Amino acid sequence: MKSGRGRVAKRRMPMPGDLKSVANAEILGERGGVLPVFATSDALASILRLAVPTVVALILHSFLLAEEAALIGKISAVKLAGAALVFPWLTLLGMMAAGGLGGGVASAIARALGAGKRHEVLELIVHSVLIAGVAGVIISGGLALAARELFIWQGGVGEVLETSVAYGVITIAAGGFMWTANILASVFRGLGNTFIPSFWNGIVTLVIAALIPPAVLGWGPLPAGGVIGAAIVMAIYYFALTLVFCWQLLKHEIGLAGRKSPIKFSWRHVGEILHVGGPSAFNTFLSVGTQLVATAVATNISVHALAAYGAVTRIEGLLMPFVFGIGSALVPLVGMNVGAGDWTNVRRLAWTGAGLGFGVSAIVGFVMWIFPAATMRVFTDDPGAVEAGVHYLHWSAWAYGFWGLGVGMTFSCQGARRPITSLVASFTRFVFVGAGGWWLMRPPGHGTAMLGLLMGLSAIVFGVSAVALGGPLLPPWMKLWGKSKE
Repeated sequence: MKSGRGRVAKRRMPMPGDLKSVANAEILGERGGVLPVFATSDALASILRLAVPTVVALILHSFLLAEEAALIGKISAVKLAGAALVFPWLTLLGMMAAGGLGGGVASAIARALGAGKRHEVLELIVHSVLIAGVAGVIISGGLALAARELFIWQGGVGEVLETSVAYGVITIAAGGFMWTANILASVFRGLGNTFIPSFWNGIVTLVIAALIPPAVLGWGPLPAGGVIGAAIVMAIYYFALTLVFCWQLLKHEIGLAGRKSPIKFSWRHVGEILHVGGPSAFNTFLSVGTQLVATAVATNISVHALAAYGAVTRIEGLLMPFVFGIGSALVPLVGMNVGAGDWTNVRRLAWTGAGLGFGVSAIVGFVMWIFPAATMRVFTDDPGAVEAGVHYLHWSAWAYGFWGLGVGMTFSCQGARRPITSLVASFTRFVFVGAGGWWLMRPPGHGTAMLGLLMGLSAIVFGVSAVALGGPLLPPWMKLWGKSKE
């Protein structure tokens, strides 16, 4: 559509009031209840509206993971070290499902809504679930079969290795449910609703949090299950989430109203999802690969260093609720505006989200930097592990803000259907940590302080690279690379 002067006119972004009847009739059926929320000129309010429910749910989830690590740590530092070898792989599966492929799902659905293609929503949902099933079988199944070799490669030996295998095979094999649960949650986010997945995630999390202590330490006649008990309860967690999200999709009749033709397999829909989801999943692989390098360095230092780094990764996970919450809002909001052709709003959202990511991460990092010993004692009372963790946090926590800055830009790139830019930033960080990790593992070796410094500097590299490679998300006066859309 062209204006009188021959320029392409922007599609007017529909406001929530405009969408009420259209969304209920064309997307969600007569029961309604899930309305897309489009961005207005107030980018901050739009982001917070969608981010807050996700942040609350993920805070509960992070405390669940922290509770699990703390209970395992109370058994022994060796058990915690064994579980620490598994944590990066679980993080990989979760990030690939939620932030990688899930980002592709949310982006595809949001862009379809923004472009007025509401009839494609159910088709995209079905194709998303199919992709999640295939990914769960191949990736989670493959990692579970190769678990022992992977943990040996990470440096696991003796009791540490046996603990990691016992805990890892169960939790990684259950990753198939992790894929489907995260993809179904991404469907709701792509529709502009974060309340439904966040509410039910919180409910299930509270139930599982009550089950973990007796499963690990025993209760009354119930024997202590140790790390195996923890693994079984976490498998139940993702299975329950999958069932609940399926129930909610069917309850709200998403995409069913008025549809008469059957859904046919389409490579075009697969391509729309994987165009963003594929590179984004590999992006998370690079992020976790960076963590795996750091884990290998910690293993090379000592068992206490490995236990400390395993605890620190759980502590750093406390940042994820805030940063992923912001990102879960950015993907649909940016995607809907891209679908409507409103790049001015896209840039406003991207930079507001990146600023929020920096601010929140910097605050959390500063608290950890000021109180490193108290933070470590939440997870372990072992003096050696606490000391190693204090050294690590002292040299790394100060730079967390730059990591949040880069993650904010990464999610905006997902929504804008331009994931390659953030992929390059993650690859740059991976190479930086890989080279530094290789140097730290050379004789005579180095302590956790140098490992912390390496990870802190890598956060700066990642954040600065993500901004510099922002491309069309950069304002016109800041075109460091690529073109700025108008």
